[in-house]
Amino acid sequence: MPGVLIIEALAQVAAVAMLSLPQNSGRIGFLGSVNKARFRRQVTPGDVLTLESRITRVRGDFAFVEGVARVDDEVAATVELALALGPVPE
Repeated sequence: MPGVLIIEALAQVAAVAMLSLPQNSGRIGFLGSVNKARFRRQVTPGDVLTLESRITRVRGDFAFVEGVARVDDEVAATVELALALGPVPE
Protein backbone atom coordinates (compact mmCIF):
# COMPACT_ATOMS: atom_id res chain seq x y z
CA MET A 1 0.00 0.00 0.00
CA PRO A 2 1.56 3.31 -0.98
CA GLY A 3 2.50 5.63 1.86
CA VAL A 4 0.24 8.42 0.63
CA LEU A 5 -2.77 6.08 0.95
CA ILE A 6 -1.74 5.12 4.48
CA ILE A 7 -1.66 8.83 5.41
CA GLU A 8 -5.04 9.35 3.73
CA ALA A 9 -6.51 6.40 5.65
CA LEU A 10 -5.23 7.81 8.97
CA ALA A 11 -6.77 11.19 8.10
CA GLN A 12 -10.09 9.49 7.32
CA VAL A 13 -10.05 7.71 10.69
CA ALA A 14 -9.43 11.03 12.46
CA ALA A 15 -12.19 12.74 10.48
CA VAL A 16 -14.69 10.02 11.42
CA ALA A 17 -13.73 10.45 15.08
CA MET A 18 -14.17 14.23 14.95
CA LEU A 19 -17.40 14.15 12.96
CA SER A 20 -18.96 11.57 15.28
CA LEU A 21 -19.05 14.18 18.07
CA PRO A 22 -22.52 15.75 18.46
CA GLN A 23 -21.18 19.32 18.21
CA ASN A 24 -19.74 18.55 14.75
CA SER A 25 -22.96 17.21 13.27
CA GLY A 26 -23.56 18.51 9.74
CA ARG A 27 -19.93 19.50 9.18
CA ILE A 28 -17.21 18.15 6.90
CA GLY A 29 -13.52 17.50 7.58
CA PHE A 30 -10.64 18.82 5.50
CA LEU A 31 -7.02 17.75 5.69
CA GLY A 32 -5.11 20.84 6.78
CA SER A 33 -1.52 19.64 7.05
CA VAL A 34 0.71 16.58 7.16
CA ASN A 35 3.79 16.79 9.37
CA LYS A 36 6.53 14.43 10.49
CA ALA A 37 5.40 11.55 8.27
CA ARG A 38 7.70 8.58 8.77
CA PHE A 39 7.52 5.27 6.97
CA ARG A 40 9.11 2.39 8.86
CA ARG A 41 8.19 -0.64 6.75
CA GLN A 42 6.39 -1.58 3.57
CA VAL A 43 2.79 -2.72 3.64
CA THR A 44 2.40 -5.54 1.14
CA PRO A 45 -0.54 -7.61 -0.11
CA GLY A 46 -1.78 -9.94 2.61
CA ASP A 47 -0.76 -7.61 5.46
CA VAL A 48 -3.46 -6.51 7.88
CA LEU A 49 -3.05 -2.79 8.46
CA THR A 50 -4.33 -1.43 11.78
CA LEU A 51 -4.92 2.32 11.91
CA GLU A 52 -4.98 4.48 15.04
CA SER A 53 -5.57 8.23 15.07
CA ARG A 54 -5.46 10.02 18.41
CA ILE A 55 -6.83 13.54 18.68
CA THR A 56 -4.26 15.41 20.75
CA ARG A 57 -5.71 18.91 20.68
CA VAL A 58 -8.74 20.80 19.41
CA ARG A 59 -8.48 24.52 18.82
CA GLY A 60 -11.58 26.11 17.36
CA ASP A 61 -12.33 24.47 14.03
CA PHE A 62 -8.98 22.63 13.95
CA ALA A 63 -8.07 19.24 15.36
CA PHE A 64 -4.50 18.05 15.74
CA VAL A 65 -3.94 14.33 15.43
CA GLU A 66 -1.18 11.75 15.89
CA GLY A 67 -1.60 8.76 13.61
CA VAL A 68 0.03 5.34 13.71
CA ALA A 69 -0.34 2.52 11.19
CA ARG A 70 0.74 -0.96 12.29
CA VAL A 71 1.14 -4.39 10.76
CA ASP A 72 1.26 -7.22 13.32
CA ASP A 73 2.05 -4.73 16.13
CA GLU A 74 5.03 -3.43 14.12
CA VAL A 75 4.86 0.29 13.29
CA ALA A 76 4.57 0.83 9.55
CA ALA A 77 4.05 4.62 9.57
CA THR A 78 3.58 7.57 11.90
CA VAL A 79 2.29 11.07 11.15
CA GLU A 80 1.02 14.29 12.68
CA LEU A 81 -2.05 15.73 10.99
CA ALA A 82 -4.15 18.86 11.26
CA LEU A 83 -7.81 18.67 10.28
CA ALA A 84 -10.10 21.60 9.65
CA LEU A 85 -13.84 21.38 10.14
CA GLY A 86 -16.17 23.37 7.96
CA PRO A 87 -19.75 23.52 6.74
CA VAL A 88 -20.94 21.06 4.14
CA PRO A 89 -20.86 22.80 0.71
CA GLU A 90 -24.29 23.43 -0.79
